[in-house]
Amino acid sequence: MIKIEKKLIVWESVTCKGIEPYYLGIDVEDVDSYAEKFPFPNSQVYSLEDLKNDLQTDSLWTLPIEMEAEPEVLNWIENFLNAHL
Repeated sequence: MIKIEKKLIVWESVTCKGIEPYYLGIDVEDVDSYAEKFPFPNSQVYSLEDLKNDLQTDSLWTLPIEMEAEPEVLNWIENFLNAHL
């Protein structure tokens, strides 16, 4: 089924290419270790478990558009990813 929706895309700012999270090689232990030092912000839209699940996918990484209203969560994810690249 084809759908058209508003989404946020996780992308690499130098190449301007979308990220396929599986190929980053980040595992659940990396998430847990980072979250111990820097607690994941409370969110009504996206959880730490969602992040762990997303990191296992090999397709374009998108986030719910509702996360625009949760910049602290977006910043946490950006900081986490940049710390592991």
